[in-house]
Amino acid sequence: MTDDTTTPLHSRVQGPPTDYPFDDGYAWEDEYPTIHDEDIAYAVFDWDTLDPELVERHDGILELSLEEASALDLDRLNDLHRWAVARVYTQHGELARAVEVCDTILATTVADRCIWLSYPDIHLERARKLTALQRFDEALAGLHRCRGEDRANEREVARYVGVVTLLAGDRQAGLALLLEAIHTHAEHDPEMALHLGDELVTLGRQEAVEVYTAGMTIARSRNMADLLAELEDALEAAEASDLSSGA
Repeated sequence: MTDDTTTPLHSRVQGPPTDYPFDDGYAWEDEYPTIHDEDIAYAVFDWDTLDPELVERHDGILELSLEEASALDLDRLNDLHRWAVARVYTQHGELARAVEVCDTILATTVADRCIWLSYPDIHLERARKLTALQRFDEALAGLHRCRGEDRANEREVARYVGVVTLLAGDRQAGLALLLEAIHTHAEHDPEMALHLGDELVTLGRQEAVEVYTAGMTIARSRNMADLLAELEDALEAAEASDLSSGA
């Protein structure tokens, strides 16, 4: 067994609070164990090429207690280190405070932004935390702002907007948004319906049935037999599950 103390803290930290939603491992993954750095809002780069002091400061923040992290002056930190603070808050269930740090990061002017972070992903992380806090209007407003970011993943934003709209209580609009996204992005992501349906099952939502069905239509039209079989199995399991419309 590998000695965990040798693993850099940017890929080795404790998990989030147990009531943190969206842990299906696709769109809403945020468990913070050993995972790819880019999955938690870091840009793609080699940590070994960074100034060691920069990395040590980042990793040191991740080791801080909640009290110690709260004592930090965000104005004296760069965005990379601010994001480490946001992660500490998230680990301790302080999602509202994590959102405040995200707001500070996103307020950085484009010219002063940190090249080691993916700012569109910070928007998505912020939306997830706001959704967990049931602050749906703020989450949706931030997602729409995310669309104006360079390198924003429209497919991912569309998924988030649809799911958050569902969770906010607008089933008709949320489902329509998700089905539109599935068909819009079918060319580049024909498996979107499968992953999104699995996510909805995890959330206990019966809209997974419509999503899987839409995915089956796409799979048939593209002669994707293996994908179709997976969707059929997923649909059968979903129909046999105790899912809710969220009403």
